[in-house]
Amino acid sequence: MGYGISVLALDNPNAPDYVGEFSSRAQVYELAIRQAAQTTQDYVSAYAAYQNFLDEELDKAYKMLMGCLDRDARHALRESQEK
Repeated sequence: MGYGISVLALDNPNAPDYVGEFSSRAQVYELAIRQAAQTTQDYVSAYAAYQNFLDEELDKAYKMLMGCLDRDARHALRESQEK
């Protein structure tokens, strides 16, 4: 009896949809890049705003991850980021 990988996956409908939430927040910046940019400076500004958004999102994710790790794992993660 063979089961596909999808059969083995568990879905928790109560779990936060972090990817969906991120995608919703990112749409504003992605739309600005596609629609508003008419000049080189417009593109530079739109991409700079998107980069700032992504930096903030990465910082939030990093802090969330650090809050879930034990002391040794936090130390290992910090060390890995310094290299």
